[in-house]
Amino acid sequence: MKQARRSIRGRWFAWLFAAVHVACGDDTVPTAAGALSICDRPHWVDKIPTSNPQSSGFNVALASGPTGDLYVGGGFGSSAAFPGGAVLNHPVGSGYVARVSSESGKVVWAKSTSGEGEIVIAIAANNRGTVAYLTLGGPALGAKTTVLSGRLTADGTLQFETPIPLEGQGFPLPGYRVAASPADGGFAVCGFREGLPSSRSFLAKYDPTGEMLWQASEPSESSELGCGDVAFDGAGDLLQVAQSAEEAAVVKFDGSTGMRMWRSALPKGPLGAVTARAIAVDPRDDILLAGTQTRGYTAGNPPSTYPAGREVVVAKLSRNGESLWSRAFTQLFPTSALTELPGRIPAAHDIAIDARGNAFVVGGAQVTDRVGVGTSGKTKMIDVFLLEVDGLDGAQRCATFLGGKGEQAGYAISTRHRENGAFGITLAGAFKGELMLAGGFTLRHAGEDWMTFLAHWR
Repeated sequence: MKQARRSIRGRWFAWLFAAVHVACGDDTVPTAAGALSICDRPHWVDKIPTSNPQSSGFNVALASGPTGDLYVGGGFGSSAAFPGGAVLNHPVGSGYVARVSSESGKVVWAKSTSGEGEIVIAIAANNRGTVAYLTLGGPALGAKTTVLSGRLTADGTLQFETPIPLEGQGFPLPGYRVAASPADGGFAVCGFREGLPSSRSFLAKYDPTGEMLWQASEPSESSELGCGDVAFDGAGDLLQVAQSAEEAAVVKFDGSTGMRMWRSALPKGPLGAVTARAIAVDPRDDILLAGTQTRGYTAGNPPSTYPAGREVVVAKLSRNGESLWSRAFTQLFPTSALTELPGRIPAAHDIAIDARGNAFVVGGAQVTDRVGVGTSGKTKMIDVFLLEVDGLDGAQRCATFLGGKGEQAGYAISTRHRENGAFGITLAGAFKGELMLAGGFTLRHAGEDWMTFLAHWR
């Protein structure tokens, strides 16, 4: 089950939680009767408004804990008020981590991070009562420091703060990820180290108290190699997505020693490497990945392949790294939306697994304004898709679409089996202006700042 996540973009935020109930509607294709689906009605949805009109973007870090509760990380401005009386204050803003009840969507506790101007970029909860999170900090994010911190899940008491060793410029590009081991409660950090003469991905294992146990890196001939994601299997071994311009590969490391066990390159698309963004491990320790590739069409004599847009890819590898199947998905947005904004680029952001090995994928689309009067020429996040894939053969089980005026983004999805056998799915995302949910329910938010939402199915 997926425990991490996901990245955070933006500056300083103040938060309020307000619960509303929404339903997915008739434009979705449901799964078989009795199966929990992301195309069904959520149990609850929380809106989390921000108050910074200058924020240029937003992500949310999300993890599920072993008891079923959720852990959310982000950033806030000078103050943040949470239901139940918790109030966080900081002169210039900082990061926060909060425990949220999966039963009600209400906050159990909320804590600010230690540094000035920090944001939480990734989060994971282990089975020994600790939630670990990565912070990226410094005024206006100018201080390029990354720290792994741990707090007690019971009350948020700080347990450790461990700086992440970096090389060269030391900036985490394209991003850092964190995962928790089901075997020993340790944590893995995966990222990118930029140094001379080459760059390489970074992977380290920490014990439950934040002490580093080992460190490994994946050498590359490409300067663009980085970490796409990281996950533990049931035995506590690590699986890392290593990404370069030439290929995406899954690398397995022994969880105890850090020794590399195998490397398996993902099948390439019609026009080159898949960009793999997320990894999850199913109950059989098989591996599922979500990413994006360039779609192609063939024409001419002799025939040649030409680019025809982008498409979302979900692939499955065996526990030994053998390719089992790879499927591409193109019809994730309504035809009318594709016609209105033909330049949109779909991208998968996160993946999670249920007990049957089926995959849930969240993502969105990017579009660049055409430069001209009244346009910015900037890339925007628009619309959110939810995709459910059969783990056996990769067939699409259902898909649904969240859109609206303005900008929307779906960043993280997490699943968790509770001790009583109950199962839950949680989605985290954000929007500016308007978010239209299936079934005719619309959320609106005036102003230029972002509104976060959490949706939970159980």
